[in-house]
Parts: sequence; C-alpha cells; structure tokens
Amino acid sequence: MTRMLKIGRSLQKGWHRLPLPSSVRGRTIAAIGLLVLILAVAVASSAWQVRAHQSGLAEMERHAATVSLLRNAELDGTVATVLLQRYVITDSDTAAPVVRYFVADATDSLVEARVHIEKEGTEAELARLDEIMTGVALISENAEQIIALQQSGDAEGAAAALETIVPQVSQLGLELNGAAQQEAQKVAALQSQADSTANRAFWLLVISGAIGTVLGPAISTLAARFVLKPLSPLESTALAVARGDLEVRAKPTGPREPRRP
Repeated sequence: MTRMLKIGRSLQKGWHRLPLPSSVRGRTIAAIGLLVLILAVAVASSAWQVRAHQSGLAEMERHAATVSLLRNAELDGTVATVLLQRYVITDSDTAAPVVRYFVADATDSLVEARVHIEKEGTEAELARLDEIMTGVALISENAEQIIALQQSGDAEGAAAALETIVPQVSQLGLELNGAAQQEAQKVAALQSQADSTANRAFWLLVISGAIGTVLGPAISTLAARFVLKPLSPLESTALAVARGDLEVRAKPTGPREPRRP
C-alpha cells in the first residue's frame, strides 16, 4: 500500500509534463479514462488468470482420473490372477465368472484411460498404453484357456498354463504402475501450477483495489488542480472589477473555459 501511495504522488508530480487537453471536459474525461483503463487492465489480467486456473484444474482432474483408471486396472489384474489360481486349486464353479468379470473391468478401465491419454498425453505414452492393452488381451486369452482346461478335467495342464501367465501379470502390473506414476507426476505439477495461478489472480484483485483506492483521490486532486484552481484568478479579477477596478486583468491559465470570460 505504501508503494501505491508513492506511485500516486509521483503521478501527481509528473502530470503537468503530459500534453493535457485544453478543455475542462477533455481533462475530466482524460482523468477518468486513465483510472478506468488502469482498473480494466488489472481486472482483465485477473480474469485471465482465473480462466487459466480453471483450465489447469480441469486438466488436472483428467490426469487424476487417468491415474485412478490405471490403478484400478492394475488391481483388477492382480485379483483376477489370484482368483484364477484359486480356481485351478479348488475347481470352484463360481470362480470362472468372477475371473472374467475382473478381466473385463480391467480392460474397460484401460479403454477409458486411453481416451484421456489420447487427448492430453504424448504419442509415446499412447504407444505404451497400447502395449499394455495388448498384454491384457493376451492374458485374457490365456485365462480362458486355463478355464477351459480346468473345466475339461485337465488340472495339470491348467496348472502348467497358470505358471506361464503369472510372470506376464507381474510384468504388466509393473508397467501399469509406471504409467500411473507418470500421470501422478503430471497431477502434482498441475496442482502446483494451479496454486500459483490462483495466487496471481488473488494479488491482481488486491492490486486493482489498491489502485482504485490510491488513484481515485490522486485523480480527484489533479482534477482540482487543473480544473478548479485556474478559476481562482478569475474569481479574484471579478471581485476587483466589482469594487470598481476596471484595469485589472485575469491571467489566462488553465483549460479553455476559464480563460474565455
């Protein structure tokens, strides 16, 4: 606030160096126009920062949703593998539909995540996710083969096939975790950027209020100086004429209107 007061005083001192309009109307419009222009710039800058803040939050939400989808797919794959192992061991009739459910849910999560990455991510990230989706499709086919072997009574074949699928699921989980961490880093960066933008918008609003508080009285003082002050010699001259001094003259200073009489 102290700095703004110094700026206001500097404007008052330097105003006389500016090419002022010759009329009272022109000077009044110029003073008000300057105040409006400064406030409009401050408010427009603040509005732009708010819009950037909202855009950053929307992008951050999309990346956060992608993280959630990738984590969900990783969890679904782990659960499906555990249930598949239990199915081979216990030969439960209810396990196969549950395995299919978790595999399908993991696939759906990856499809939705791909939509988000296609909009916000890079080509490398999209290619990485496509490889993961290909791996999930392969594991889904292997899971169906294991279920078919188990249902046909070939428990040994199902167990042997299960041993080959477990490392694939483990590797796929690592890739999903890496992709989720990469998206989480973007969320953190966008959060920091959104906080900075919100702070800038707040301080721009504070500055615009301070400008209005400081420049309002400053411009009022300048208006009094350049509009009302030139009327004083005219008043003194008129009083002298009223007393009978017809030789007195007013010094023509200030805007056009006070000089004409």
